[in-house]
Amino acid sequence: MSIRRLWLIAIIGLLAFVTIGLYLTVKVTYNYIFFVIAESFFIVAYDLELFKGIFHNANTLGTSWGLVFLGGYYLQDQVLSPLMLIVSLMVCICSMQGINLYERGKSFGKDCSYADPEAKFAWDTLRIGILTVDAITLILAIYRFWPSISLLI
Repeated sequence: MSIRRLWLIAIIGLLAFVTIGLYLTVKVTYNYIFFVIAESFFIVAYDLELFKGIFHNANTLGTSWGLVFLGGYYLQDQVLSPLMLIVSLMVCICSMQGINLYERGKSFGKDCSYADPEAKFAWDTLRIGILTVDAITLILAIYRFWPSISLLI
């Protein structure tokens, strides 16, 4: 893919994100603009490695994912309870750890025969973590939509 096409796709994606965010800000709550601005900053600063790459790391990406979670919750409830702040912090930490495990274990994922045992452990831990989150998500979705599912059975 050419650089020009890659830039075009990136700009269209960012504009779509900002447009949707602004629409939700106007329709739901004006306070949501904070999330739109903050997340736009993280997207641009991370991807373009602005400020000498200071934001291009697992901590920034994890913080960004936690902010997306918190913004989505805020959009639904328009209140930031202490519990949701704690859950958002947990999302940040789990995201950071997942990224760090990926970075450590990707040598094992690419070429299993030359990887050191720590890379294998990181890769296996990441796989188990992803499968666990997938299982929890599936259980919660079934629990949430059980009345609708049981009508289909």
